[in-house]
Amino acid sequence: MASRQRRANVSSRGRLRLTVAASTAVLLIAVILAATRSSAPPPAPPLPGTGQVPRSDDPFAYSSSREASFVGRATAGSGQVLF
Repeated sequence: MASRQRRANVSSRGRLRLTVAASTAVLLIAVILAATRSSAPPPAPPLPGTGQVPRSDDPFAYSSSREASFVGRATAGSGQVLF
């Protein structure tokens, strides 16, 4: 009977050690992930040859204030095909 109780005691100690080791590993992984994750995106690389960071606005975006210029250039560019 004493040997049966000793085996049960050893088995429960082994399970306890395994549980503590697994919990420690999960906690360590969570800490590493939290430390390496950043909320801000990485900065944009500099433009080639200038060494300056590119502007945040889109240079090809439509601007209603420049509509006449866009229409004039579009008409001039396709005038040979249309006329």
